[in-house]
Amino acid sequence: MARIEFSRLRKTFGAQPAVADFSLVCEEGRVTVILGPSGCGKTTVLRMAAGLEAPDAGIIRFDDRVVNDPRPVVPAERRGVGMVFQSLALWPHWTVGGNLRFASRGRAGADDARRLLEMVGLADRERAFPHELSGGERQRVALARALVGRPQVLLLDEPLSDLDPALRVELAAAMHDVQRRTGVTTLFVTHAQDEAFTLADKLVVMRAGRVAQEGTPAEVYERPRTRFVAGFVGTAAVLPGALLRTEEWRPFGAAAAPGVAEERDVALRPESIEEASGGLTFRVAATRFLGAHHLLSAARGEARVHVLSDVPRPVGAEIVLRLRAGARLSPLEEEA
Repeated sequence: MARIEFSRLRKTFGAQPAVADFSLVCEEGRVTVILGPSGCGKTTVLRMAAGLEAPDAGIIRFDDRVVNDPRPVVPAERRGVGMVFQSLALWPHWTVGGNLRFASRGRAGADDARRLLEMVGLADRERAFPHELSGGERQRVALARALVGRPQVLLLDEPLSDLDPALRVELAAAMHDVQRRTGVTTLFVTHAQDEAFTLADKLVVMRAGRVAQEGTPAEVYERPRTRFVAGFVGTAAVLPGALLRTEEWRPFGAAAAPGVAEERDVALRPESIEEASGGLTFRVAATRFLGAHHLLSAARGEARVHVLSDVPRPVGAEIVLRLRAGARLSPLEEEA
């Protein structure tokens, strides 16, 4: 399996920069997920890795082999890449087994096709046509077809975006299991956090053509570096460090939190805050039911925080809040 390295990639369509100074390493045998909003350039990065687009500048390597410098050095069909497109692009006039055998270009026989279909849970659907399958089954066929040629690299372009949320999480877990069993180096792009958290060994948050932050999913969630990452990944309140260090906010517990500097804004996750006597009084500004909990948005003057509650609270109600013991506050950097 191959290690993928992107070094200072740039790509512009007309006057619109899609990718700008993008650098990233996808480790061999691991799953790297690029998470970002529509238009951030994540699909363009994937297409450049596949050889379907050429960067204007920068280098792409698979292990020590340069495949773009910046123009294609190795054509798409010789890169050892399997790809699952957002549209899936299954051939409608062939059965499931026919799709896999054709995609293998003769490198896989019937036994290989059956093994992969069994791995993705479709051993009994080999003779079905794509129109006879559910949306989730078609996703599984597309994944098996991408793997049938035994690629070094698997690229997935938002393949679950058309599915309902429950099925999306189920298939993301199935993809994670297949990746672990095959060991193929995987690059997955999405705008859905549930998919990213389920699949990623390394999570890369992308904004405006650049890497905003990378790390494990837990690192990115618990220690966002910028206001954008704090707001895009999960839910977070952002408060000025100078406010948290005032005497008025001492009952909230911020003075005991390390790393809070007056000149830095600070991100707080809802689970870092609790209802407790002896804290600060806030007024509920909005409430959202999440099933297991209610997410309350609470205001004190111009400041607003978010907290999880086991009981509903009406808008306008007063609640007393403070930081949980050991709560993590993340000082934020200026946006690049």
